[in-house]
Amino acid sequence: NVMDSQGQLSRKNMQLETEVNAVHAEMDAYKVDSDRRESALRRERVEWDKEKEKYEAQITNLKSSVTSYIQDLARKDKDIVQLRKLYQEGAKKEKFVLLSEELERSNSDLRDEVQTLKKRLAKFESRATLLTEAKSLASTKATRVTKDLKELSIRHRSE
Repeated sequence: NVMDSQGQLSRKNMQLETEVNAVHAEMDAYKVDSDRRESALRRERVEWDKEKEKYEAQITNLKSSVTSYIQDLARKDKDIVQLRKLYQEGAKKEKFVLLSEELERSNSDLRDEVQTLKKRLAKFESRATLLTEAKSLASTKATRVTKDLKELSIRHRSE
């Protein structure tokens, strides 16, 4: 009877060891998968940071271009005022009309270009915002994976 009990205990011990080994293997696999995911998330964050920097540089360039065009518009508006003064002072009407029309066309083209640049700027700013949100989501995912790994480790210790 003692021999039967020892045999049962021995079988139960082997069964428990097998289960413990299975849990260890599962934890190791989870750890490898978790490390792989964390690494992938870090690579994604680096890529997002690069992409964000690129968009921020483009945004800066676009803002500079918009400012330059606005300054050009202000100079041309002053030119138009000057031409009108010349006309009022008796300058030739034809010269005034030709120069005025040319400046008006030029200003119109500049205004169109400013609008186009403003639209592009809005798109880049939107993309930069999306990149920031994606980076935050990736960070949240990484935290969740780490938390899950800790919980699995704690659960295994308690078993």
